[in-house]
Amino acid sequence: MPRFLQLIQEIPVTLALTGLNLVMFLVVWSHDPLFQHQTLIRFGAHYNPLIWEGQYYRLLTCALLHGGLWHLVLNSLALFSLGELLEHVMGSRYFFLLYLLAVITERLDFAQVIPISAETGDGTDVLVDEVFGRLPEIPPMFPAEYSTDRAERFLVAELIREKLILHTRKELPHSVAVVIEEFDEEERGEKEGHGLIRISAMIVVERSSQKGIVIGKRGSKLKQVGSEAREDIEALLGCKVFLKLWVKVDENWSRNQLRMRELGYEEEY
Repeated sequence: MPRFLQLIQEIPVTLALTGLNLVMFLVVWSHDPLFQHQTLIRFGAHYNPLIWEGQYYRLLTCALLHGGLWHLVLNSLALFSLGELLEHVMGSRYFFLLYLLAVITERLDFAQVIPISAETGDGTDVLVDEVFGRLPEIPPMFPAEYSTDRAERFLVAELIREKLILHTRKELPHSVAVVIEEFDEEERGEKEGHGLIRISAMIVVERSSQKGIVIGKRGSKLKQVGSEAREDIEALLGCKVFLKLWVKVDENWSRNQLRMRELGYEEEY
């Protein structure tokens, strides 16, 4: 069996696609030698009403169907003559992906098709340029000096939540909330780098076992989260920060819409 699979993998993609075209031609011909429209639709031809209903496979199967012998011959000659050269230059895998992309985009009204690679990053700069080039120009929605429309309390809560997720990503699900209970600015100075803000934040988890994970052995995890979050908060607020964290169990809070709104997550969820 492994040898059989190896032989299949060694078959050129161009030859395999040509063979599939021939097989599909013979199957359809055996049912309807006249290749009538309804028969082609039954075997997977491109038909928008059915595609919009969810039969997306037709975007691919339509490439294997032909309206007659001459249609098959012409398509096979084009595929074999050009495809063999492209497959040799690009390699079998990339040629096959290009073939699938060409089949799909030929029948859909895309403004632009840009192949990209998540592995190497090829094409991402072209994608960014295309996106920005097609965005409409509108007046600024906020003054240039505004970096966000969120309140400082929200940003502080998100910084703490970020550190929690980074340090517990393998143990704690993302159903952890942070609520700012105190944000005392009485000692905040007018100049950047001066003064002190006292912040008290409640970390909400759904189970007692999660509480232990957040706190860690002898409070080590909570102390680490608080220390790293405090540094980022001080950079955000431009002054010293006294940060106090404590953990509360609120069972299944993420499944309770009312409780989610009370915790301030109605927009996020």
